[in-house]
Amino acid sequence: MPTRPERQDSRNQLGQALILGGVAALIGTPIVYHLRATSAHAHTTHAWYWPTSWMVVPLLIVLVGVFLTLAPDSLDVRRRLLRTRLFSNRRHR
Repeated sequence: MPTRPERQDSRNQLGQALILGGVAALIGTPIVYHLRATSAHAHTTHAWYWPTSWMVVPLLIVLVGVFLTLAPDSLDVRRRLLRTRLFSNRRHR
């Protein structure tokens, strides 16, 4: 069973991976979108840095990653759920 520091490390690693993936998508998507539009000789109607409304998804992923990385150690949702009366009553029955 993992100890508490290992769980925190995995949460930080997950947060950092989400940040990295989201930033890569935020940087890479406009580049790929612009290159494809240029090669197809199409005129882009959107801004080069925000080519599509789907860019909100990687932005949200980055925000979740930042939240997971910066959240205090006391924020452990699983432990809080297990300590609530509802779950503690079900365990003892």
